[in-house]
Amino acid sequence: MLKHLEAFWESQGIDPDEHIGNMWGWKVSYIGLGVLTFLIALYFYRATYYPQNIDATTTIQTEEVIKQ
Repeated sequence: MLKHLEAFWESQGIDPDEHIGNMWGWKVSYIGLGVLTFLIALYFYRATYYPQNIDATTTIQTEEVIKQ
């Protein structure tokens, strides 16, 4: 693919050795996208399989028996 890109640059009058570009930008973007996708999937997994049913109207009364 690089030879096609260099041929395109030469047809446009751009020196292929002059254009360096950002060689890490797309890799970091994909890694960030992967991390975000993983965290969102983890959130939906926890929200689906571990729902928190908190009923604010009832209270739980506990009695502790202290044995001496």
